Amino acid sequence: MNLSYVLLLAFLIGVIGGLRTMTAPAVVAWAANRHWLNLDNSPLALIGSLGAVLVFTLGYKNLVLRKRIIRITI
Repeated sequence: MNLSYVLLLAFLIGVIGGLRTMTAPAVVAWAANRHWLNLDNSPLALIGSLGAVLVFTLGYKNLVLRKRIIRITI
């Protein structure tokens, strides 16, 4: 992985992290699960597991749906 690719990924994760609370962890979990980010042999390797991907994705989905329901009812 070259430096420009790492900087691009860091920039995109930062941009996505500004969108919603659970967006950045969900995107990082999906990227690690799809082997776009190599987290093998690191303390963060658990993020790439299927269970973590499901937890982060469902957390993001719950957050988005809750905000939309609150807007609709107000």
